[in-house]
Amino acid sequence: MKPYLAAFISSCLFGLSFTFSRSALQHVEPMQMLAFRFILAAVIMNALRAIGVVKVGFRGKDIRPLLILGLIQPVLYFIFETVGIALTSASEASIVVALIPVFTVIFAVLFLKERPTWLQLCFAAVSVSGVILIAAVEALGRASGNLFGLFILLGAPICAACFTVLSRYLSVRFRPAEITLVMMNLSAVAFTALAIVEKAGAGGLGSFFAPLAHLPVWTAILYLGAGSSVGAFFLTNYTLSKLEASQMSVFNNLTTLIAVAAAVALLNEPLHWYHVVGGVLIISGVWGTTATGPKGRLKG
Repeated sequence: MKPYLAAFISSCLFGLSFTFSRSALQHVEPMQMLAFRFILAAVIMNALRAIGVVKVGFRGKDIRPLLILGLIQPVLYFIFETVGIALTSASEASIVVALIPVFTVIFAVLFLKERPTWLQLCFAAVSVSGVILIAAVEALGRASGNLFGLFILLGAPICAACFTVLSRYLSVRFRPAEITLVMMNLSAVAFTALAIVEKAGAGGLGSFFAPLAHLPVWTAILYLGAGSSVGAFFLTNYTLSKLEASQMSVFNNLTTLIAVAAAVALLNEPLHWYHVVGGVLIISGVWGTTATGPKGRLKG
């Protein structure tokens, strides 16, 4: 039961991250927030390693695959997600990110030579139709959302699906703690560099730490850095070392439900009819895609 419990907790942690991100983005630039978040995460992971709580051993191992993994997730994933949330809403972001399991099946076909059933493909089409519905309504100007932001958000589930397949593949060579440590350190360096470039381009490098004067920013950084980065990613990597990628992807349904509920309840974001209909289509398709058809084990 441990892998399933870990997957459940990580899904809850990820689900609430949309709300914390949206709240903080009212006071801080996207790349700044990501820099603060992963600096804290890297400090925590390296501190745990220093006191012996986290045990890693990279001697004799080629860590280049881990660098590629870290570039995909969290770096590229969070660029797409954070910029997308800034342009849309937390609830819309969580609905689009629900496509992760569908893309996971697609990449399993392309890279792991798995063969989905026709029923899986039909359910995948149902999920995609949900995204198309939301995007179409936005394009017709019937809502205050941002169509470009929705397309930016689509990069997030694509990256997450790549991460799910690759992390499962690398779990035979690396421990969950080793994978998480490299991810946090790489992200801290990448997002700090991007944040400095972002602030320098705006001519405000001297005010780099000014957003830390706002309590919502501190709250978000503490939660996102400790809970949604170190905690959630460690649990995810642990789960992927025990369960198949397709099994893990099912828990993204829970992430979506928690994220939408939190956005509506805590941020008072509007929930329009097309969000509900599109969300039902996406989640129904996601469930069908991951629950039907044969499931083979990934081989590392």
